[in-house]
Amino acid sequence: MIFTNRTYRTALKILVTVAIVVFGMAFLQVSNTPSNDFGEMRLIEDGRGMKVEFHPTNRVNCKRIVLTQTAQVIFKNGGDVTPAPGDIVSYWDYRNKSALDNGTFVDHAATSQDPEINGQDRDERTGNEAGSLEDLGDPGKRDATGTTPSTTFDYPWLGSGTFPTGKTRVVMKIEVCASCAEGNDVGTVYGCATWEYTQTNAGPSTGDSNSTSDATLDPPSSDFKAAVDLFEENHINEDGERYCPD
Repeated sequence: MIFTNRTYRTALKILVTVAIVVFGMAFLQVSNTPSNDFGEMRLIEDGRGMKVEFHPTNRVNCKRIVLTQTAQVIFKNGGDVTPAPGDIVSYWDYRNKSALDNGTFVDHAATSQDPEINGQDRDERTGNEAGSLEDLGDPGKRDATGTTPSTTFDYPWLGSGTFPTGKTRVVMKIEVCASCAEGNDVGTVYGCATWEYTQTNAGPSTGDSNSTSDATLDPPSSDFKAAVDLFEENHINEDGERYCPD
């Protein structure tokens, strides 16, 4: 979930990379590895966050494998409440135009032109340097030049002031799908996995992330497809070119 400003996200990516290099994988727990003929999605619990890796099989022929993520924020206790993103955090109002009636939205930054969470938006904005990368993680590939996984990571949290009156618990439902953005398989969705983040209004220290996928990578849900379609409707102009309306 892209909850923080660009500088914080960039610093977070550096810190996570350093931590993994220095301490290894001892503090990470593979929560689940749903798979199909196209590959395996590794959901790796990291404290209150989740690291996601899609590892393609030889059924895949793609130069750029990307991950797209949708989220739904549900406040619990006394009946579920699913506000629009901008009604939770005012800065998220740019997400409202691409949110479904049930609050599901494509997880993206204010300057994103595509729905991918690791699609490297910097390549689409003139003059954007590597240090100001909006996306989280890196695309993968499987083609004649080699194989690399498509990766992302997420550390959701909400401040206590964002909780509606009477609500003491929040569940964030996440769906992440791997697809081909460039190459022979362009347009193919390889499969999707789901996970949840839960937290009380006592703060981020109470947060916890867990996989909700079974052993099989599933097709995208109807909410995922509808949210992506709505995002595309708002981010492609009359000439068929991508742009950022936010």
